[in-house]
Amino acid sequence: MSERTIQANGIEIWCEDFGSPRDPALLLVMGAGGQALLWPDDFCRSLAAGGRHVIRYDNRDTGQSTCVDFAAAPYTLADMAQDAVGVLDAFGIARAHVAGASMGGMIGQTLAIEHGPRLHSLTSIMSSPAGAGILRAILGGGESALPGPAPRVLEAMQATLLRPPRTPAERIEASVRMWRALAGSAEPFDEPAVRARESLMLARARNPDAAQNHQLAIGSSPDRGQLLRQVRVPTLVIHGTDDPILPLPHGRATADAIPGARWLVIEGMGHDFPASAQKEIVRAILEHTATH
Repeated sequence: MSERTIQANGIEIWCEDFGSPRDPALLLVMGAGGQALLWPDDFCRSLAAGGRHVIRYDNRDTGQSTCVDFAAAPYTLADMAQDAVGVLDAFGIARAHVAGASMGGMIGQTLAIEHGPRLHSLTSIMSSPAGAGILRAILGGGESALPGPAPRVLEAMQATLLRPPRTPAERIEASVRMWRALAGSAEPFDEPAVRARESLMLARARNPDAAQNHQLAIGSSPDRGQLLRQVRVPTLVIHGTDDPILPLPHGRATADAIPGARWLVIEGMGHDFPASAQKEIVRAILEHTATH
């Protein structure tokens, strides 16, 4: 396991890899506002033990990567997909397996659409083919064919909007409140573990407010439903039955849009990686990446 900071697209991107560079590369792309550390260490080590060279990285505006002024330099998911290509280039990787969670799945889908020859396979986890349509579903403005978040998620969002956190303690409380709302029924919510993780990520964030730019990037990006029908990258779509922010139909729509996509439903999983589901997800990714 080693860390490095690479240069790509005019920004710095913090990366960490697990396993042997001689093994097939597996790039992990995290979701909106999330640092690379949201890919659990044990999850990464299990994938590496299965013979994959695992790379996780902080998206722009999170963790130790460059934070930008969105008003002065706006970006979209296509730009974030180009960041992922920059990570592969820095590691000297011509083609890789890509697994993305939530917005990371959207970035992975964009990679499959715009940079298909760089991918051996795609795994889209708890994600959606929607771009700006997601914000329409959340905000209730305009039409959206896919369902919006559960009331408890909207309540957690509203609580943060009404009283934006300022101090480190307030930021951690807001994060714990949101992760509690995002959890499924697979296992009890582990508040001490989430609180410790959020404290660690806050301590290493260059600018914790910059992560909000990811919502703007999603809102500036087109829906991908039609474009995904042209994708020929072998794809596995994983979604939890209890996902309260991107409900199950979002995953089903992703699988339906990509020709030949495999579909795996995890019972009781919310919009997170419960320990009880990680072994099944690791097994599914290793199987999927072994055949392509």
